[in-house]
Amino acid sequence: MVDHARTRAALVVGAGPSGLVAAKYLLASTNPRYEVTVLESSDEIGGTFVNKVYDNTRLVSSKFITSFSDFRMEDDYPNHPSAAEYVAYLKRYCDRYSLWNSIKFGCQVISLSGASSKSTPKEDENADEKGYNVQYRRGAKGQAVNRHFDVVAVCSGLHNMPNRPSLPAISKFSGQVIHSSQYKCPSMFNRKRVLILGSGETAMDIALRSVQNPLCRSIALNVRRGFLSIPHNLAKDRPLDVFITNLFEHAYEHPWVQYLRLRWILSTVVIRFFLFCSGSGDGFNQWACKTTPIRRGYHIINKSHGAMAHLNIPIKSETLWGRFWMNLYGEAGLRPIESFHRTSVSGVKDNGTTVQFDDGREYDADLIVLATGYKQYFPFLDESIKEEYGHASDRTSNGEYTLDEDGLPSEHFIVSQARPRLAFIGFVRPNVGAIPPISELQVMWWLCRLNGQIIKPLELPSGVTRSYMLLGAKYPYGVDFGNYMHRVAEDIGAAPALSTLAGSEAPFRALYTYCLGQSMIPLFRLQGPFASKVCWQVVTDELWQVCMKRGGAENFGLVAGLWIS
Repeated sequence: MVDHARTRAALVVGAGPSGLVAAKYLLASTNPRYEVTVLESSDEIGGTFVNKVYDNTRLVSSKFITSFSDFRMEDDYPNHPSAAEYVAYLKRYCDRYSLWNSIKFGCQVISLSGASSKSTPKEDENADEKGYNVQYRRGAKGQAVNRHFDVVAVCSGLHNMPNRPSLPAISKFSGQVIHSSQYKCPSMFNRKRVLILGSGETAMDIALRSVQNPLCRSIALNVRRGFLSIPHNLAKDRPLDVFITNLFEHAYEHPWVQYLRLRWILSTVVIRFFLFCSGSGDGFNQWACKTTPIRRGYHIINKSHGAMAHLNIPIKSETLWGRFWMNLYGEAGLRPIESFHRTSVSGVKDNGTTVQFDDGREYDADLIVLATGYKQYFPFLDESIKEEYGHASDRTSNGEYTLDEDGLPSEHFIVSQARPRLAFIGFVRPNVGAIPPISELQVMWWLCRLNGQIIKPLELPSGVTRSYMLLGAKYPYGVDFGNYMHRVAEDIGAAPALSTLAGSEAPFRALYTYCLGQSMIPLFRLQGPFASKVCWQVVTDELWQVCMKRGGAENFGLVAGLWIS
């Protein structure tokens, strides 16, 4: 039984989007009530969108999917806001829900451990109920403060610990080596020959900025596995992340449909045809740095597409067919970016600047940029708790090395069965979607979990993994966005039933928006414990308009796909 008699002390670690939405829901809870403290190490809200931004940073997820459920971005915002515009939105969110008084800036969490004198729940079955002891420091030289909290939401973000892999092969390199987190503006590349190691969206952003800098001498990209590139905007006012449907795609999935991966197999055919029409079946107009297999459910899509045209030039210019597509896209005359694909750096020549690759090719560089991402790392977390969750690199299906990073708990990667009062919010990686709406749904689920309101999910056949997990080994916590949202929402009765939609004041709009729309967070507040009249208005107005603006041909194709499914 849950004790609602007293106010509980709740800690939120971090004031990025995930921390702010966690604080909002904790403060809104009335049974029980929470006294909320948000500890933020910097002097501003926003997390990654303040601390890890570079010149002209924009969101690759659209405002329609990134906005929180009941506080939407303004109509005059661009479809893909800048980081500064998004932070301004978050500040208005704090104003709207009176979050400022709960946030303590300049506070670095030093340690977080169980309040029980025994180290693990195995030794003390009530360890989690005794809460958590937290030590934090305000300011670099401030005195350490010790506090006890009944519940804790870790929202410290994905981009706190740069992943700097040990690369003995470049130990003799005489030039400069930086991590992508140190990049701020293109002038860093003046009079430099730049080699970028990595294949994520940051790598592509830096490649584009370097090739657009006329003072940069040359640019090359080294990609070991390749990537799947599709632009975040398919056409004017048509964001990529709204071209996904719910009915027969994520909703109401029979266990055997999941077991046979039917929805992913069928949608792969459609996706490959769409990509083929762009000039390449391995990505949207992607001739360089291809990956395998090109199947639905394997990849987190690289939506930063601008550098792709420059990477294509060396390959397209070799054949008549390639030159046809190059001219069709207006790429002729663009400055090329050399790609070193499916190979790794093997060494550096004695001159200290000539980088050698496994396939025998070479590149002369002055600057190497490690666009190698970030590690999931919780330096403040007690080692006994870390040991319970394991390490992420241990969880790959085929033994392929990814990152030796701290693991996440088992229940939707939010909490463990032994520690429901310690939640991790905003750490899964969606393929096409955004983390803030995932975080909002995770907080809703967590509060229901604390109050014993979880509905038993549909049983799966023996041996079947969770349907939302991506199949590639590169991302141990990679999820299919819509499927993850539905499975988490079903646990708390928040996945909308067709009967609920049909019985609304605008049944056609509600049904159409849900069935042929993306899994946007307002849809999961139409019923269940967090039902909201504001979200009904959002669904039948804003999100309905999003579906209509996709265009007649696109909507016809989506309807046809639904009927085929």
